[in-house]
Amino acid sequence: GVAAFSAAQRRAILDHLELLRRDLDPTVENFFQAHPAEPFFVKNLENVQGDERDVIILSVCYGPDARGQMRMNFGPINKMGGEKRLNVIFSRAKEHMAVVSSIRHERITNEWNTGARILKSYLRYAEACSLGDTEEADAVIRGLGGTDAGTAATPHPLVAVLADALRGRGFEVAQGVGTGEFAIDLAIREGDRW
Repeated sequence: GVAAFSAAQRRAILDHLELLRRDLDPTVENFFQAHPAEPFFVKNLENVQGDERDVIILSVCYGPDARGQMRMNFGPINKMGGEKRLNVIFSRAKEHMAVVSSIRHERITNEWNTGARILKSYLRYAEACSLGDTEEADAVIRGLGGTDAGTAATPHPLVAVLADALRGRGFEVAQGVGTGEFAIDLAIREGDRW
């Protein structure tokens, strides 16, 4: 599935897919018909809730205006509670999330906005993972605030029991990752990823 950040991005992706299906390579149709129980989809941020797939391609397409300046207009992400929409879109992949972005995290400068700040961190994390830079990926997670002493909420007693049991089975576990509504009770490292 493809999760786009806006309806305009969704429409552009669908238009290009239609060209591919119709004009460029008719054999690609097999891909679109391969899994009738979980068909391929392209949805925008507002419509992707409840849809999961093994692999999600996340389309983040923003850019500078004619003067070369980023407007920092990320639609509903900029509004109050926009970070909740990010939580939905970031959790659609069961196995793998591929991020396709026209901007790097450094271009996002309105960090006073919670949604923009979370998007910036996610892009930074995705890039670090793509490059195999586990130290940078870990720094992003730590930078979210939850793994520093004194910043995480008091964990539920069951979380500590589960963490100990997982560690006993050889897993590397972090508790209280993230902040606020995005706090995760347990994160488990798999290879070079959390």
